[in-house]
Amino acid sequence: MTDLEKSQKPKSKPWHTKEWKEMRALRIGDKCEQCDSTDPPMLLQHLSHEEPESPPSKRDIVWDLMREFDQVPPRPTVRRPTCPECNDRSLGKRKKLKPTWRCNRCHNEFDEPRMVDTIINNRTEKDAWVKWKNEVLFPTHDDFADAHQDEVEQRFGTLIDEYELKRQASYDRYVSGEGTVTFCKKCAFLWDMKEMRLCGQCRKNYHPFRYDTCFSCLPESRKDEITKANIQWQAVMGEREAFLGQIDEWYEKSVTDSPDMEA
Repeated sequence: MTDLEKSQKPKSKPWHTKEWKEMRALRIGDKCEQCDSTDPPMLLQHLSHEEPESPPSKRDIVWDLMREFDQVPPRPTVRRPTCPECNDRSLGKRKKLKPTWRCNRCHNEFDEPRMVDTIINNRTEKDAWVKWKNEVLFPTHDDFADAHQDEVEQRFGTLIDEYELKRQASYDRYVSGEGTVTFCKKCAFLWDMKEMRLCGQCRKNYHPFRYDTCFSCLPESRKDEITKANIQWQAVMGEREAFLGQIDEWYEKSVTDSPDMEA
């Protein structure tokens, strides 16, 4: 089994281990340290959680090396018509009206578009994109990986060692109980799932982490400011929705009034 396979091998959940259970028995209390509730069950709550890092990937290492050596093959291009005035590619070709072409952006009308080389992408040239990846990009990656296997393995070994040290340190901090408190089920749920804590002033309402108190405990002047700001925001959003509705109406009308326009 390789080092990468070992690092990705599923491990027992920390809270299922004997080490965790022994630590929990020493640290868990019989009362919630936030709301003072004594209703069971009590949970040992971590106040912060470390985001687990992804293990290193040999494929990513190869891509990085290819960029360093400037060996990534350039994407092919295709010839696309654009507006001679603004270079936009959103054009309409008309069957009967003259000039034949019309730019949907600047509304310029012209007989012949300007042809430019455009790099293919996965959205507009999906078939060509997939063909290029399978016939050029991936084979180039594999050939480069074979030619630089020793350097790839060396870099991977260094990264996997660093990853294992960080992972083990994170695991040790977690099972040590560092940064834990006793919470009731309600406080633990709101903390983890809603990112809300109990207000330190009234000790009745919960509020998001980013605020110091709940809304009820704010000074009256601050409440008025927030209320006015919310009213203004709702008004702005209402105007925005009305404007977008007008744009939709204009677009539908322009399509209906221009039967000779070809997408």
